[in-house]
Parts: sequence; C-alpha cells; structure tokens
Amino acid sequence: MKAEKRYDVGDTANPQALTDTEPLRITLYKTVATFVRAYADIEQDLTEAGYSDAEAATLQKEVEFYGDTRAAIKKHSGEELDIKLYEADMRRLLNTYVQADPAADVGILNSLSLTELIIETGIHDAIARKPNEQGKLSKNAIAEGIINNVRKTIIRDQLTDPRFYAEMSKLLDDLIKQSREDAAAYEIFLKNAEELVKRMARKDPGSGVPGVLHSKSEAIVLFNNLASIPATTFQCPA
Repeated sequence: MKAEKRYDVGDTANPQALTDTEPLRITLYKTVATFVRAYADIEQDLTEAGYSDAEAATLQKEVEFYGDTRAAIKKHSGEELDIKLYEADMRRLLNTYVQADPAADVGILNSLSLTELIIETGIHDAIARKPNEQGKLSKNAIAEGIINNVRKTIIRDQLTDPRFYAEMSKLLDDLIKQSREDAAAYEIFLKNAEELVKRMARKDPGSGVPGVLHSKSEAIVLFNNLASIPATTFQCPA
C-alpha cells in the first residue's frame, strides 16, 4: 500500500506535490468507482457470464483490494471529504457486494476530516480513527498522511488569508524536517503536528497584530495582508 500512496500523493517535502499529482488520483478514483459499479451490476450473474467459482472469488478480491487502495489514498492525501458528495454510493456498493465494514464507529466523528478529528479528539485518537484504523501503517506513513492532510487544508484555505497560511506553510515545512526516527522523536513530531493543526483552527493572530484586533477575525485578515495590496491611487483629504 505504501508504494501506491507515494505514487499518487508525491513527496511530502514538496509543497506542490499534492497539486501536481491530483490528476492521477482523480483518474484512480473514477476508474475504481467504474470498476466497482460494473462488478455490482454483474455480481449476481457471474456464473451465467462464464466465470468459474475460482475466477469469481479472484474478481471479488480485486474489487476489495482496489476499493481499499482508493480509500487509503483518499485518506492519505486529505481528499476523503472533497469527493464524498460525488462518490456517496461507493462504500455502500463495497459493503453490499464485497465485504461489509464493522457497524462500530458510526456517528459525527466519522464524517470529520483528519485535521478536524485532531482538534476534536486529539492526535492519537484521530490517527486510530482515520489513517491507521487497521493498525497496519508505519510511523513514517502515518506522519506523511498527517502532513498531506495539513497541506491540503492550507491549499484549500490559503486565499482566505494568504499571509497567515504562508506562515502555516513555513511551520509545516519545519515540521517535515523534524526527526521521527525513534519513539521519542515521533511523539515530539505528533505533539508539534497537533499544535500546528489547532493553531490553524484558532487562527492565532500572531505577535504583529495589534491587541485591539484580536477578537475581530475579518479585521485581522485585512491587517495581515495590507502590505501585499498594491496602492494604485491615493486620495488626499480636502
């Protein structure tokens, strides 16, 4: 699974990787969805279609494999919610015709993105619920998934406050460089990742913002980005 995710997500150290590889992922999502739906259409008639029992079993395993790969890449890239509206029936098809998911873990937390879960439950519980729900990923794969999800949030929201998210992007770059080779370093990485996600959610005003603006989010955005707005005309008071 690691190879598939790296191929479709790219190098986490490259801020442009998620955007550059997006067409590959979208093609994968659509192709797998077509495959699963085609299987669902013929699943009840595989014998009549000429498939032996062994071939039918192999086909079922392939559908399950590609469905799981697709879901893993969506989570790893932070796109799980982005295409949910367009693929709402995918899990229903897989559950009906391949293998049903456990009934547990149903509720509002299940619909949150990884970054939202980190805010709601803390990073360790969020990891257990989202990227590593099957307990099979390495620490490095989990770290890459967290980085990709944070990067996706920055890409999605950066136009709402370019200066703030540029700062968050720099902090993410610092996080990427942190060692996570041993257990202690990995825990420090997770702690810093959680702090970064929560700071993004709070949109801390930063040290350069006047205190009088701290409770006024729209004013903070304007203040943050005044320097980047070109002054083309000036009107002197009469």
